[in-house]
Amino acid sequence: MSDIRQLVYAMVRVLKGEVTDGKLSKDDTESVEIAVQCLESAYGLEASEPSLDLDCSLQAILQHYITNQETQDTVSPENKAAAEEFKDKGNMSMDSQNFKDAIINYTKAIFLDRKNAIYYCNRAAAFNNLSDFGNAIKDCEMAVKYDPLHHKAYARMGLAYAGKNQHRQAIKHYKKALELQPDKESYKAYLQQSQDVLSRSPPLDLNFNISSDGTSSSPFAFPNVENMFARNFNTLVARMFSNIPSRRGT
Repeated sequence: MSDIRQLVYAMVRVLKGEVTDGKLSKDDTESVEIAVQCLESAYGLEASEPSLDLDCSLQAILQHYITNQETQDTVSPENKAAAEEFKDKGNMSMDSQNFKDAIINYTKAIFLDRKNAIYYCNRAAAFNNLSDFGNAIKDCEMAVKYDPLHHKAYARMGLAYAGKNQHRQAIKHYKKALELQPDKESYKAYLQQSQDVLSRSPPLDLNFNISSDGTSSSPFAFPNVENMFARNFNTLVARMFSNIPSRRGT
């Protein structure tokens, strides 16, 4: 029981720190304060109990655990089997379009087998379906870190970038997916879609009608910036055609 009280005491200190930082909303702050009160009451904790202090912070312990997990090269057969079960549950959740449950199950699989690219790639698909493109990209990056030939990860990263309207990045990853899987029709379709979007994007209009008084019909919103640009443009053109050096001594 003393070990549990130490752990709970450390958790309470972390939660109190969150409240003190003032970064939580009012409602979240109230919820955390209630949680702290419940934990202190349930485990008979005082506001300050030096005897329960850990040698290092709870965050440091967690980071140490994560680092050790990531450096482990072998996964026990039991953990592999359990991870596969969670992956299968995640796949069933995807089939029923319950994407949040899918993420939970894939996360459990990753916890048991952190270097399995398939789990990250599958979770990325769930994130994409929830329009959480940032996390989808992170998971795809992890997938290709552990399996550089995982073509689905590149394709799903392309979809995530397309979802963020970053089609040049999307095209880059679709092309990589097609390098690995040249006959995949869906990848070709994704690539074509992003290329079509870029082809429809209007080019930057740099056609200015500069008058003799140094003003122009450019789309700049601020007249001072517009006039400054026009004057500099006139100076540049004059130097080009009169062959005047742009700096003394050259």
